[in-house]
This record gives sequence, structure tokens and C-alpha cells, in this order.
Amino acid sequence: LTRPSPMVRSTAAEAAAAVGEEVVPLGLISASLVGFCSASLLLFASLMGVPQSLVQMSALSVMAIGAINHEKHIFHGETSKKIFFTWLITPTISFCAAFLLAKIFIIGAV
Repeated sequence: LTRPSPMVRSTAAEAAAAVGEEVVPLGLISASLVGFCSASLLLFASLMGVPQSLVQMSALSVMAIGAINHEKHIFHGETSKKIFFTWLITPTISFCAAFLLAKIFIIGAV
């Protein structure tokens, strides 16, 4: 059996668990730190009015723990490459779609 990629997980908990298993193995304390840091950063961003993704916060927290433990492979692994590629491509596609829709409905209506 092959496990699906973390890119197709249905919930934030499943995605964070997959990143924790595939990028850096987490123990009980490390997993608790990931949850605490992710929740704290998400709360702070929300209070500042900045929209932020829980899945991205969790993935970055896992990678930060790996970087602190001097695990250099996390930035060269297949899962990390897929995560960074998705984070690069998603805002670009969103911007293009929003621009196209604005052009069609707002500017075209004038």
C-alpha cells in the first residue's frame, strides 16, 4: 500500500500528521510544541487581521523543529519540495484567477 501525498489530505490534522511523519519524526513533546506554536502564531495573526493557514503553520513548525535538530535533509526531501512548490504555485494561480474574474465582472460591467 502506498500512502497518498500530504497535498491531498482532507483535514489539517491529517496534513500535519503526514508532514510530521514524512519530513521529521516527531515525539510527544515535539508534537505538542508544534501544536502550541501553530495555535499561538495563528491566534496572533488573526488578532493582527492577517489571514493564515493552519496547515502552513503546522508544516513550518515541523520544519523548524527539524532545522533546530540540524536535520538538513528536510529541505531536500520529496515531501518538502512538493510543499514548497505548492506554496509557490497556489498564490500565483489565485492571483491570476482573481484578476481574470475582476476583469470580466468589474471592468467589463463599466
